[in-house]
Amino acid sequence: MCRSQAGTEATREKVGPAEKFGVNRISIGAQSFDQEILDINGRRHTVDTFNTIYQRLRETGFDNINVDILSGMLNESEETWNKTIKKAAAACT
Repeated sequence: MCRSQAGTEATREKVGPAEKFGVNRISIGAQSFDQEILDINGRRHTVDTFNTIYQRLRETGFDNINVDILSGMLNESEETWNKTIKKAAAACT
């Protein structure tokens, strides 16, 4: 298993060559699609960062993108969890 933390430095120039090396699936840890939940839980990324990187990966040609979400985060409600599930499902269609 190879791991790399992308973040905002996941430029087209950096992620583009991955396919040449046999990478056919990428996983992104969105964790939540509610910015307040991310902030309360000390996550360094933003929902906007996820959206930017996800779009960048699609534009680079990746079709197999896994979106990781976390249940049970601090201050998560049924409403914020349902929002996260819906946005993750929408990203994967």
